[in-house]
Amino acid sequence: MKKLIMLVGSVVALLAVTAISALAAAGHPQGIPAPTPVPAASGQAYRIAHYRAAQDIRGKVIPEQQIIADARQAAAGPGVPAAAPTAAAKARLMTLGAFDRANQLTTDPLLSASKLVWVVTVHAKTPLLTRPGDPARSANVYTVVYDAVSGAAIEKGVNVNYVK
Repeated sequence: MKKLIMLVGSVVALLAVTAISALAAAGHPQGIPAPTPVPAASGQAYRIAHYRAAQDIRGKVIPEQQIIADARQAAAGPGVPAAAPTAAAKARLMTLGAFDRANQLTTDPLLSASKLVWVVTVHAKTPLLTRPGDPARSANVYTVVYDAVSGAAIEKGVNVNYVK
């Protein structure tokens, strides 16, 4: 019985490989359009539509205490209680261009250099991503740059202290 099952499995695999090879050699089958490349402008429009920080959102600036609370939660990691309210945290409101220049970074071309951002540094244990089976690791400093109006995270970093 095992030999029969292995034989049937081998035949099915051989037929699948043969069919895929035939389709590749023949081009696209009737009725299935060939993939078309996405123009750069279209890709940029998609990114802007799905990247809140790239949208020109007008409104009030998020209060400093709220943005610090958001950063404490982000530093703790998903599904974990936020870093202690006593964890040292500092926030600074500035333009994205000023932040990038001060840290020798290149501004994302989709984001205006004049966009107001909150730069928040939290001094708390922050879990780092590791491979399955590796020991857990953490950092002691977490910095995140938020769009000051929408609250969308723009940049994140561990073991970097941008707000001193």
